Amino acid sequence: MNDILNGLNSIISEYKESQDRKVEFELGFNVFSLMSNTYHRENFHSEIICSLLNPEGKHGEGMLFLDLFLDFLKVDKSNYRDVIKVFNEYGIDNQRRIDILICSKTNAIIIENKINNAVDMNNQLVDYYEHCMKEKLHVDTILYLSLDGIKAPDQTKWHSKEYTKNEIKARLEKMSAFNIGDNKDSLYHWLEKCEVQSKIKDNQFIIKHYKQLIKSLRGHIMETAVLKKYYEYFLQNIEYIEGAVDGESLEIHNSLVYYYPEKLKEIIDNDTSITEYFDDNEIFARNSVIFKNNEYQYVYYLKVSFESNKRCTIQIMDNTKTWQYDSKLKEDKEIVDIFSNQDHAWVLNQTEFDLINNFNELTDLVKHVLLKIILIIVKNQK
Repeated sequence: MNDILNGLNSIISEYKESQDRKVEFELGFNVFSLMSNTYHRENFHSEIICSLLNPEGKHGEGMLFLDLFLDFLKVDKSNYRDVIKVFNEYGIDNQRRIDILICSKTNAIIIENKINNAVDMNNQLVDYYEHCMKEKLHVDTILYLSLDGIKAPDQTKWHSKEYTKNEIKARLEKMSAFNIGDNKDSLYHWLEKCEVQSKIKDNQFIIKHYKQLIKSLRGHIMETAVLKKYYEYFLQNIEYIEGAVDGESLEIHNSLVYYYPEKLKEIIDNDTSITEYFDDNEIFARNSVIFKNNEYQYVYYLKVSFESNKRCTIQIMDNTKTWQYDSKLKEDKEIVDIFSNQDHAWVLNQTEFDLINNFNELTDLVKHVLLKIILIIVKNQK
């Protein structure tokens, strides 16, 4: 019993340390946090990065930021001296979109942005690479950008000749948005160089605020990692420590609302029956996760917000905020039965869940609702 309580106290100490460092990662008064809302754009980070990389962008500093980026990737800049195009959400075959594509007449750089931890789609990087080959573009780098740099492409989803797979592997570079230790190989380091070398104060201001946003997102990972450890330890030893939740342990226990969105997102992102339609899911406001479908005519969001270990709110929303005109959901009797139709969202009637002992109840319900929405989308595509 003492060993179990000592293990619990060790996790609590680790959590306190993450909270002490949290001040270092706080977003504070930040232009991006002021702009953020439930309906913020799916490719939020890609748009910011792309706008800086684009020599013709409104930043007005020409090739400065792109040159710094090419140096950062150790790419030969001489191959990017003719007509340069930087595309955001570049459409190719099969409704695929390259997050960011940098290309000259002869060369290209592919950036796959996973800062919001989106799931890999089948054959994603293979399709991107083969498209560039078809356009006679030599791909210098395929940059796989994630928040911590640990996430890697799921190569089991690559379906191509071994030669093509090896070509992709040879060009693949993983990069973190922000490193806890040395930041010299992170996107944050490139942004630092952009801020220092920029001659325009407005650009310096925007870059500074975007740097802090990335840093704060990375700090959130530190916290949720400890919360996950606590959650799993608590379940393994619940009969011994459930009555010991008090004082310092009560704080970490109640903070599980910041881990649940990560847990739910991971489960849904691994369900292939759902990810074809809901493939760009993200954590919002720390205690919520938003599941989104992006590539279809009818765009729906399912937002799950965790309020305590016993309570959460589930809402279906659309991107028009005009639910009084949405008849598609009203036609589905089951949706009408389990949700109440309010002004700008359909709110699940059930709010009470045992999230510690029976997280599967919530998971199964969310999957069921997402599959119902997919059926509505498919029906209306015909």
